[in-house]
Amino acid sequence: MWRLREINKKMENLKAFFLENDLAIKEDNVKSVLRNFLELKTIMKNIDNNFHYLASLAPKSYLKSKHGVEISLEKATGEGGLDIETGDVVGEIRTTVPCGKGDFGANQKINIRKDLTRLKLSKAKHKYFFVIDKQAEHILRRKYSKNYPAVTIVNLLE
Repeated sequence: MWRLREINKKMENLKAFFLENDLAIKEDNVKSVLRNFLELKTIMKNIDNNFHYLASLAPKSYLKSKHGVEISLEKATGEGGLDIETGDVVGEIRTTVPCGKGDFGANQKINIRKDLTRLKLSKAKHKYFFVIDKQAEHILRRKYSKNYPAVTIVNLLE
């Protein structure tokens, strides 16, 4: 579980950063705040990979209780193919937060449709699209689910 140790260290560094720095912006400290933001960006590097890894832990227990299957968390983030491929169960984990209020951004739509199509074309019996955002879930159910009826949308935080 080296990834959890890495994330915990990042959280410790983040806590220390906020305890030590005043981020209030005034006309005379913009350069200082900008330096702080750069430091913050350094602390938070690869945050999307951290989101995805943490989100991948939730379907593990969900699929174990629902189908009795064990999934591997060893697949590298960004590696091609579906996130979960085991026997009769496949799944994709999306940590996407919609850009707009009522829909995904253009690139988000492209990637989401690509993932949903991969799930749809899979011969697996159970197909899951896991999300962590309530608005993303709502948009998927309202605008996408009718075109992908065999795919079950699951909000991992509900």
